[in-house]
Amino acid sequence: MLTGASKNGQAALMPLLNPILAATISRSQGDVEMHCEQNHVDASQYVKCVLEIATPNDEESVKLLQEYISTAHTNTNGLVDVAVFRRLRSIWPHLKAQTQITLAGIMLDLVLSDVCSQSEILRRREALDTLRKVKLSVDTLQSFLRSCPSLSDGRSTRGAKRRRIASPSHTSEADIRKASLILEVVESSVTKAHLSLLGKLTKLMADFQEYKQHSGIELHYLELLAMNTMRGILENSAVRSDSLFLQEKFTYYLQCVKLERNEIQVDVLVDSIRNSTDPQVQHTALLLVSLLASIAPELILHHVMPIFTFMGPTTMKRTDDYSSYVVKRTMDSVIPRIMDSLRKCRKDPISGVSELLLSFVAAFEHVPIERRLTLFRSLVEMIGVNQYLFALLLLLRNKFPRSKEALQFSIDLLSSHEMENQLQTRLDALKVFELRVGDGKITPFGGQEACLAFLPKLSSVIEGPDGETSRHVALACIEHIVERYGKKDIDAVVCVAGAMVSSKCLGAESEEVRVTSLLCLSTVIEVAQGEFGPFIPQTLQKALVTISNSIEEGTCSKRLHNAAYAFFSALLLHTPWAVAGTQLDLLLKVSHGSANANLDEAVFEERRATLELVARHIESKECCAALERTWANAMAEGPEVLYNMTLSGPRVLSDHKQAIKEQLLVLENVIGRSSKSAIDHQIAAFTRLLIKALDLRRIQLCPPTENSYEEKEIEEVEDASNVAAIALVTRVNDKIFRPVFAQLVEWAATSSAKERAYRQTAVYGFFLRFFDRFKSVVTNYSVLIIEDAANILNKSVFTSETSKLLCTKVIKTLQACFKHDQDGTFCATMENLSIGSNVEAGFWQTPSHFGLISQVLLNQLEQAGEASAAIEVTSAITELAVAADSTDHHRTLNRAVLQYMKSDRATVRLAAVNCQQNLTARLGEEWLALLPEMLPFISELQEDDDEKVERATLSWIKQSEEVLGESLAPMLQ
Repeated sequence: MLTGASKNGQAALMPLLNPILAATISRSQGDVEMHCEQNHVDASQYVKCVLEIATPNDEESVKLLQEYISTAHTNTNGLVDVAVFRRLRSIWPHLKAQTQITLAGIMLDLVLSDVCSQSEILRRREALDTLRKVKLSVDTLQSFLRSCPSLSDGRSTRGAKRRRIASPSHTSEADIRKASLILEVVESSVTKAHLSLLGKLTKLMADFQEYKQHSGIELHYLELLAMNTMRGILENSAVRSDSLFLQEKFTYYLQCVKLERNEIQVDVLVDSIRNSTDPQVQHTALLLVSLLASIAPELILHHVMPIFTFMGPTTMKRTDDYSSYVVKRTMDSVIPRIMDSLRKCRKDPISGVSELLLSFVAAFEHVPIERRLTLFRSLVEMIGVNQYLFALLLLLRNKFPRSKEALQFSIDLLSSHEMENQLQTRLDALKVFELRVGDGKITPFGGQEACLAFLPKLSSVIEGPDGETSRHVALACIEHIVERYGKKDIDAVVCVAGAMVSSKCLGAESEEVRVTSLLCLSTVIEVAQGEFGPFIPQTLQKALVTISNSIEEGTCSKRLHNAAYAFFSALLLHTPWAVAGTQLDLLLKVSHGSANANLDEAVFEERRATLELVARHIESKECCAALERTWANAMAEGPEVLYNMTLSGPRVLSDHKQAIKEQLLVLENVIGRSSKSAIDHQIAAFTRLLIKALDLRRIQLCPPTENSYEEKEIEEVEDASNVAAIALVTRVNDKIFRPVFAQLVEWAATSSAKERAYRQTAVYGFFLRFFDRFKSVVTNYSVLIIEDAANILNKSVFTSETSKLLCTKVIKTLQACFKHDQDGTFCATMENLSIGSNVEAGFWQTPSHFGLISQVLLNQLEQAGEASAAIEVTSAITELAVAADSTDHHRTLNRAVLQYMKSDRATVRLAAVNCQQNLTARLGEEWLALLPEMLPFISELQEDDDEKVERATLSWIKQSEEVLGESLAPMLQ
């Protein structure tokens, strides 16, 4: 009865079928078998068919199954028991969430039942099998964990107060059995979607450990089940090895479930490592801590580090080998993961490492002397000797400033490592000084005045005979002092600047020294501002050379590159007058080389940030002039000398389009930050730049060379130029922009015959973006392109890729004009724009406008057949018909399309039929009012020689019949 029935049909039958289901499952097995034998039906097959009455969408039938499994039965019916659970497994994925939770709870209770009858044993087995086979939802698993019995009275001891734990006699075996079953089911069901279970699982572990602490009975199996479940969740979540990705995912989980981080109790896992006597429990806990260190290092830092400190007076204090093993194993598993995450997730991991070091420093006194050196040496080797040994020694000195024992230990620890280079005493003092000033702490020399007074000594280090390592540290110290206290004594800052612009700094062989010099000079400019003026010409020239050298193939240096741009950013922020005229030209030109070099995105960001400051802080007039002067350089291809100064020789630009795109981005930013009055005064300059951008296609392809841009690159640049042009449109009114628009039309149309198509293609690409962006607000601008568009379509023949692309752009632009005529919509950003504010209603209904464009557009049907552009042409004709909104205009369009349906070429006839289909779909009965004129042509095309045309015609007939609600067959006879 149910086979082949629709959902509605099944629903109608359920009131009749549910009584059959209820009656069958209430019978004993003997009754069912006797009934089936009398009717010559297989009993098991019959029961199976009856159980198929139950569907997930019918609450009554599902309720019958629920009542059956929840009720103890005196009549044994194994056939029904097996069939009921099998049906539940079959429909489980489609059951409602709450129904799944209810049924799962019933089955859990059934499995835990103490009834030992044969029927109940069968039902328990089927219930357990169902729980293990179906996909249990997160909510279901949460409900299981919530129902897990507590082995204590529920008051937490993880704080200042302790709780009363139930004695072993009060904790029944049934509670432990239920907890075991729940954890077994949860363990077999977890996936990466079950992160929300972690909090409850750690709480259960805490409960098991409290029970063990007060009863002396260890629950190894339950602890392993809980930890293996947590491992499964975390390992399934680690779909990638990207630590940063996993951190973000874990943080997102915490936000979604609104779970406090302290609910994931890492200290519970550490307790398992410290206190459990089962090696397997320790091993699993260590793996869990390692996984958490990879996914949520800050979780480990906030919880494991205090545990390390706590272990100082306990585990670390003990001298037995087992305690030593526990500490070492914990360090070996956790610390490398923490360090790996810190290196991947932070530019400077020192803050994270500091927490780790502080934990061990706090435990220093508690570690036995004979184990102390080995322990701390292992720690330093794990985190990195070269990077953090000095930090550990400083922390020990700060923690125990008067301890001879700590001092001797520091000497021993330092001596236990081989050092490639022994730093001089002055260098060690400089390092200490740099660290203290950088941290903003009280310096060993006594306050701000002492720091500033130390600047001349640091300057002597820079100019003296010391090595570049000392010079680098001195520069770092100067930067910290100037940044923090430089405003107090500008003269002292200016004096030290003279040493930094020398050849020993900016011209040093060491890249580290040159990078630090540029960054330090950036800080000096920020503090001294105009007082730095005497050093600008010399420093600016060297910074330009640095950028050029940093992008040379074979000597590429991202750090030098970024440091030089940081220097220019400081100039632009605090002394923008220094970067103008020729200097601005040179900065733009060297930036073109940087943009076209094979450098990564991080390097691009530094340069783009500087160029944004150019647009923000240099006057728009000066910016436009510089952009115009350097335009050809930005667009250059092949070997190109970046600028005429003492730089390295010519170099090949590897990515043509990037420089010109950034040039356009600067233009866009200049437009965005300039006032409307400034733009009005500079509209001629902006127009010239826009025309230069639109002329790129002609320059690259007329004629093309081996170094010309590819079509894809040209389109990307034109997209960028269109974005800048649209930004300009939004900042001017109709009075200002209409002449610009007309100038673009004339500029492209009056070019030589050889160049015209390339310029018009670019211009109409902008027009398409323009009409699509501003919609009906600019409909009246159509009058400026209507004649030009008609001329293009009249003269262009689809014989070359250039003419095809041009015609396609024109047709799409016209389509945009048609589409938004009288649509009454405009973007929110256009509300205050006065362009096209006097919108002419029904622009394309005007006979002169319609007549000028309709025929040339219709003529493209013949061209489209050849050029595979039928979709654009038919779409444009359809939009014109909608915009025209006139019976006379519709008749004109229809008659013209019908004529093309009589073409000798099948491609043209097909295009015409497709056009009719589009018009019918869009205008419906309004268009089919012209059906009497169409019928003779439809009748003829039903038996067209071309199969595609015939098939399209039949599709059109069917479409028309659906619109009219009647058959066309009598009319076509």
